[in-house]
Amino acid sequence: MKMFVKKGIAVLVSFSLFVGMLFVPTKRDTVSASDEKLVIVLDPGHGGKDGGTQNTHDGLTYVEKNINLSIARYCMAELQKYSNVEVYITRGDDYTANLEDRVKYAADRGANVFVSLHCNSNKKSSINGAEVYYPNQSLYPTIGTVGQGLSASIIGQITKLGIGNGGIHTRNSEDGEKYYTGEPSDYYSVIRGAKKHGFVGIIVEHGYLSNASDCAHYFQTEAQLRNFGVADAIGIAQYYGLAKTVYNGVDYSMVYDPYYYLSENPDLAAAFGADTERGLWHFVNFGMKEGRVACENFDPNYYKKNNPDLESAYGDDMGAYYNHFMNYGYTEGRKGCEDYKYIYRGVDYSAVFDPFYYLQRNPDLAAYYGSNRMASLEHFVIFGMKEGRQGCAGFNVFAYRDNNADVCAAYGDAIEGYYLHFINYGQYESRIASY
Repeated sequence: MKMFVKKGIAVLVSFSLFVGMLFVPTKRDTVSASDEKLVIVLDPGHGGKDGGTQNTHDGLTYVEKNINLSIARYCMAELQKYSNVEVYITRGDDYTANLEDRVKYAADRGANVFVSLHCNSNKKSSINGAEVYYPNQSLYPTIGTVGQGLSASIIGQITKLGIGNGGIHTRNSEDGEKYYTGEPSDYYSVIRGAKKHGFVGIIVEHGYLSNASDCAHYFQTEAQLRNFGVADAIGIAQYYGLAKTVYNGVDYSMVYDPYYYLSENPDLAAAFGADTERGLWHFVNFGMKEGRVACENFDPNYYKKNNPDLESAYGDDMGAYYNHFMNYGYTEGRKGCEDYKYIYRGVDYSAVFDPFYYLQRNPDLAAYYGSNRMASLEHFVIFGMKEGRQGCAGFNVFAYRDNNADVCAAYGDAIEGYYLHFINYGQYESRIASY
């Protein structure tokens, strides 16, 4: 079981994803707390007989299908460096594949997200810049919301390369087509098809092959195409909270969050930028020895100070404290920092979950899990909330339902929603959560 530590936006995203679970007809939701891996399908647009757009500038011809495939390969290679992710590609070579088959390929692999990679073109050669298209709010609004956030994350990374920002957009059908709900259909086939299968589909337009400047600065060399692929991957990874946490076969995710490590250590950010792979290398080879804090939930100095038996054993060998917590301390119930947060798949459940209370109140779980906090948190998220189990002294889901009529009207018998509402809103609104 892995713990995902995401950036702040992910908490709100996870809440909206839960709402989507009430409506989206798929076994594998856009992001579900019970999923072990995020499944990403990359789609290099066009191929084979369909070359896509094509333009020539200064004697060089730029063919979209080839550019899309190169970007997709680089993106796939970069994404495969992250933990808890499966990456597929709809075409690995130059052949024709129709749009319906591409989406079906993604659906058959249990996709959470489908990213179609393209280049743009316009009769006006002066138009330039990158754009991303995402689902509208029809049929399953959550898919549109997630698509919007993902698109913003990707365009943010692409434009760091210097290319113009054409923004993120939805596009409705222009022939009056509607979903079965009577709402306007999405214009693009792959976005529409992905939504009907219950997962997010977006289209990334990396720039204009009709624009000489875009071509010269961003599409001319393999290095430039690799930059696009890596930028796409970073945008996806940061939105979903993926992390490069495995080094030489050891998973450091319990004590290391790459985004936290780089953002909280300006010297490293200056040296490595957003390169989380080099950040992990630094953490393992230097940061642990230096006792640097690398995530919200583990402070080696706190761990040393508050565990005299370990200090007696390890002294000033700071790296040993990280390893002890990963291998023994967490399951022994030792706290990694003063304000320890119980985070699973990017959501902080601390407001509704205390493992000691949960195990003490549920002897069936204590008999099975012992003092394993990680396993008890996973049980609570996947099963306990759906069953209405009380996870801490300060939150009773039935009291929350009975004392908040507006929340009850929104969620009815969807018990899990009450926990997530309290995490995201109720605790800050001082709502009554106990009898």
